[in-house]
Amino acid sequence: MQRNSTVSRMASEPQKSLKLKRNRTGENFDRLAKSLIGKCDQLRKKHQANIYIIVRGRKKLITYTSCGCSSWPPTKGDIVSIPFRPELS
Repeated sequence: MQRNSTVSRMASEPQKSLKLKRNRTGENFDRLAKSLIGKCDQLRKKHQANIYIIVRGRKKLITYTSCGCSSWPPTKGDIVSIPFRPELS
């Protein structure tokens, strides 16, 4: 019976300060962007694709271009937008 009274007393006590978790948003963004650029580079090497990507995060802007040609990246007028529709499994 004392056990129950101890549990109820503990539940009514104010909680001690919780240790705050580190904000890893920037680290996660960097890791995912690095992974994306790695995949783009694989695509470029395997399929001779020209790739240009802009990734904007909260505090960073990352660009990747696979070609240093003067005609790359294309102008806005040359780009045709195709909506992305993920396949349903």
